[in-house]
Amino acid sequence: MSKTTKDDILDEVDNRTIGQDSEEVKTEEKPDKNECECENCECDKEVQNEFKDKYFRALADYQNLNKRIEREREESRQQVSQWIIQKFLTVLDDLELAKQNLKDKGIELIHDKFWKLLEKEGVQKIEIKENDEFNPKYMECIEAQEAGKKLIEVRAGYIMKEKVIRPTQVRVIK
Repeated sequence: MSKTTKDDILDEVDNRTIGQDSEEVKTEEKPDKNECECENCECDKEVQNEFKDKYFRALADYQNLNKRIEREREESRQQVSQWIIQKFLTVLDDLELAKQNLKDKGIELIHDKFWKLLEKEGVQKIEIKENDEFNPKYMECIEAQEAGKKLIEVRAGYIMKEKVIRPTQVRVIK
């Protein structure tokens, strides 16, 4: 049995790394990051352009998503606001009846204060005159006589931000 010494091992390692042994040790040289293997170096530009394209598309999608979410939030706020105001319109009807029949100064003050609050929210009363023609966009006919053209308002209608939240109920008479 032959003993291998430390010097023998070091000599063998030196021979292999230098290439004196039967097998050469090959080390791969990595290209420089700035160097390209192709001649015209269009690869980096294409990759950069592709990343820029993807970035701008993702950014546009994100901005569109934000705009859509904000628009949907605003629509939801308006729908909730209209729903609540529709519930309050019955109270307004009762206050108007009380104001007309009781002639009480306190009820008039409450009615006026309540109406001003609704006006601040963008509520407007639909004005109907006797000589107006029936308009189904703003009116709901609850009674009609044959060949009738005269309108009598039964229940007031209201618009909020250019949208009818409650049509005016009318009778169409001769």
